[in-house]
Amino acid sequence: MKIIFISLFVLISSSIFGQTFNNIRISSGISYANVTSKSPVNEGVNPFRYGVWTSLGGNLKFKKFRHFDFNLDLGLTYQERMPLEFFTFEAGTQIGVPTFIHIQDYASHPQHKFHEVSGFDRFPNFKYLHIEAVPNITFGKKLKTSVGIGLFGGRLINKNEVTRKPSDFGELENYLTQSTTGNVEYTGFDFGWQPKVSCMYQINEKLNLGVEAKSYHSLVRMNDTDVNTERVFNLFWVAYTGGIILQYELNTTKENK
Repeated sequence: MKIIFISLFVLISSSIFGQTFNNIRISSGISYANVTSKSPVNEGVNPFRYGVWTSLGGNLKFKKFRHFDFNLDLGLTYQERMPLEFFTFEAGTQIGVPTFIHIQDYASHPQHKFHEVSGFDRFPNFKYLHIEAVPNITFGKKLKTSVGIGLFGGRLINKNEVTRKPSDFGELENYLTQSTTGNVEYTGFDFGWQPKVSCMYQINEKLNLGVEAKSYHSLVRMNDTDVNTERVFNLFWVAYTGGIILQYELNTTKENK
């Protein structure tokens, strides 16, 4: 997966040097994130929770057709997702076979209904930095609509901070026995595919204001604790985001209007 990420970075870099940005944009908004899982242990125990994101990017125009333009959106996005509500620890071995302890529906953040009532510790958000490359087609002049699908690659920039140890769960000291070992560590690298749609209104020659919606569908497992061999393709992030865009045109020649 690291090779894919490097290839994506090289592709974006070569695109930047081969073309000039048509515009730059700042966008920000709300995200709803969850984990997809087919495991009976994790399924349905981590509902969608809202977080925040902000992005800086630009647009490369590759081809202008009669009724639409073909572009490449490039962006660098910072995103925070709520901590998980389920955790799996190793609990020693029995007859040479490892056993596991599962914590479910843990009130790890204020959006959980029992967080304030039970006085649980606040766990850190998952903080990601993503590079995004989304080819798209754009329709319209005064009111422009873009639709595309592309790739993203990123890093969990606070990987050590979100690692969980048995000692982090003081409320469950009677449940987590002395045989509970290891930590719950999460994958530092993220990669996946991303659909995106936006709609922008031209305020004046230089400024556009609009809205956008995009989603992140990860192809990298969050962690490798207690992997079910029959359901190995699960435990991936999925996030849906929406927000406002402010775009500044760098080139306002007649060709690009």
